[in-house]
Amino acid sequence: MNGTTAALAGALIGAATALVSGVLTGYVTLRNERTRNREAKRASHVQAVREHTAVFFAELFAIHHAANWIAWFAEHDSDALDEAMVEFYDTETYRAFPKLLGATAMVAALNLNVYEELKPLMIDVYQLWERVMSGLHRLDTSSDEAISDLRDCLPDAMKLEFRLIPELSRVMELAQSGSVAG
Repeated sequence: MNGTTAALAGALIGAATALVSGVLTGYVTLRNERTRNREAKRASHVQAVREHTAVFFAELFAIHHAANWIAWFAEHDSDALDEAMVEFYDTETYRAFPKLLGATAMVAALNLNVYEELKPLMIDVYQLWERVMSGLHRLDTSSDEAISDLRDCLPDAMKLEFRLIPELSRVMELAQSGSVAG
């Protein structure tokens, strides 16, 4: 092999090495970018689920708080249960319901499995809300029975409160870990 052939062979090997190196670098860069993109999309999705779940719980707690407050008054100061208290309950709960329903719909749209975890809590709060609402709206017609029914809501409201707090943490962890996929 003469000097020209050797130089040409060396140049070809160098060019091939540069080409292969460029292709491999491009492939690795593209693969890494796709992985980062997938992780960013997943993180964004998880964040959206968590944000709407947080709104869900905030409004659920608002409704629960109003019901608990009325039940507490029925137990400890039933004379305070007047038209203003009925108005307070109506205002507080009716303000919270649209936000609760909107957050629920968004969670369901993003992750049906997380929604399924929230549904029993929502049902329990609805049932408590309904019992309190029924008692409040019967104060004018059968006051003693209505106050008794409202008093009976207090232990259930307390149990529900102590259930909601750990459920918030549990559902947030599920949404964060991705163990509940939508």
